[in-house]
Amino acid sequence: MLTDVVPIARHRLLPDFNFDTWIGVQVPAWTPEHAAARINAAINHVVRQPEVREGLEGPGATVVPAMTLRELDTLFKTEVARYRAMASSLAARQ
Repeated sequence: MLTDVVPIARHRLLPDFNFDTWIGVQVPAWTPEHAAARINAAINHVVRQPEVREGLEGPGATVVPAMTLRELDTLFKTEVARYRAMASSLAARQ
């Protein structure tokens, strides 16, 4: 553990910073929606299997409830916008 390193959330430029990692599967924009929906359903089915869920949660991950394609798209766009704004803000302060 790095006891002498100040957590990023205490940095003056990033107060209350929080970073969550997430894993998703992306397909090209031209993928038919029905195909993307089938992929999404298959992944959600696998993640609901007890042995898979235990394997993910064992090391400390949190498995969130299944999301629709629209919810996943919104999450992705929100995260991209959040980090772009943060990068722009930090660049402007230098």
